[in-house]
Amino acid sequence: MKTTKLLTSVFALGSIALGTLGQAKEAAAISFTDPNGQIIEAQDPEKELLRGWLADEAVSDGVNHTSNHNHAFWLPGLIGGGEGVNKGTFVWDGPAVFYEYEDGTANLFGSIYALRDENKKFDVNVWFEGKTETSGFGGPKKELKGSTYSNGTVDTDEWYYYDVDEEMSTLTGVTGEYAGKTLNLFDITDGKYTTQVGIGANGKNSNMGLSTWFGDSEGFTYAGSGNHSDINIDLVALQGEEGGSGILSESVPEPATMSLLSLGLIGSGMGALKRKKK
Repeated sequence: MKTTKLLTSVFALGSIALGTLGQAKEAAAISFTDPNGQIIEAQDPEKELLRGWLADEAVSDGVNHTSNHNHAFWLPGLIGGGEGVNKGTFVWDGPAVFYEYEDGTANLFGSIYALRDENKKFDVNVWFEGKTETSGFGGPKKELKGSTYSNGTVDTDEWYYYDVDEEMSTLTGVTGEYAGKTLNLFDITDGKYTTQVGIGANGKNSNMGLSTWFGDSEGFTYAGSGNHSDINIDLVALQGEEGGSGILSESVPEPATMSLLSLGLIGSGMGALKRKKK
């Protein structure tokens, strides 16, 4: 009788362990909450979420990057002229999110407005694809002080990369002269640089971040801009619905791990049975 109860308990523990994993993975794949506890739904609910990040404008930290820059988007073709940090600068208008998915795609969405003209506001929906550990042929784009890389503050070997999905990436005008107008984004680096993600990858500080470079259907360019526009953002891990880290793959045990745990529990039970027979 005692043997039957022990074996039943062991199998029950294994089932609970595997069942808990399934529930955690399912819950974690639904959505994340922002710092105020508000659920932020994914743009594509059919995709399984991997990581969730709150996006913020990247600010020069004065240590690893000394230029006086801070922005989420730099769009000099829309806000050019003048000097100082407001030139070309767009910042977030409310919460913005960067979601990464299990299939190697990612999505940045929110709203931005120009610091020099708050009537210039756009809804952002930028999609990325082709996640890889390899950068473009220009290598990781290093915009911080050389010492930041040499002293180990930032290790570009830990960065990963995406391409901008040109068919799905848009800025849609909300107010003013661009209201209702959609601007399609495209890569203008011809493979030299790709979207980079990691510690210091935003090019403005040593925080977790992202940067990328692009053009658009209206030509976000002006004399001296290098014919490109930028995204430079900090990324702060969001919490999963069940309280997990924004990096779900590191906070939720893998099936193999849990299977081994279950087998270990069963093995322990069988060992206990053998000892009982002696």
